Amino acid sequence: MSHMHSIVSIRSFVVPEIAASELPAQDSKGADGEQLYHPPEIIPLFGISSKMAPLFQESGYKKGSTLSSSEVRSVVINYVKTNELVDETNKNFVKVNPILCDCLLKKSEQDKISKLKWDDLLSRCLDQLQPFHQVTFAGHEPIVRKGNIDPINITIAQRSSNKKCSLCEASLEDSLKTATGS
Repeated sequence: MSHMHSIVSIRSFVVPEIAASELPAQDSKGADGEQLYHPPEIIPLFGISSKMAPLFQESGYKKGSTLSSSEVRSVVINYVKTNELVDETNKNFVKVNPILCDCLLKKSEQDKISKLKWDDLLSRCLDQLQPFHQVTFAGHEPIVRKGNIDPINITIAQRSSNKKCSLCEASLEDSLKTATGS
């Protein structure tokens, strides 16, 4: 059986224009057409408790608002500068006014401490706020939950006859609830 081959000569070729919205997302599919995995973005947040509300009130935040650590830092710095609490003799210290005293000092410290170092002030502030976290999956709205997210520890253990296995330790129940949004 003989096959006839015809030779076609291409004299011109025009690439059709495709609207950007019709193009598949470059980063969402791999070369084989499978969906690429995008890990969730997890951001620690801090919730304002009723005890800490007076400190954040001037910046327009109230009890229950959630902020990132950098937002907390900027609110505290603005509060200190607005109320002129930076120590004139040593700029590394902040004078403790009645609001900072009520928000950040323990009862036993209230009569003893009149100044705090900047880093001590900020760490005390973060310690007094309630832990939250925000989980964002690609293409979905962020989910904000109370509490810290527990880390997942993965270790490789060697078993008999030199076999290796992966051990995962985590509070998966909480992690799965966060991931599914239930």
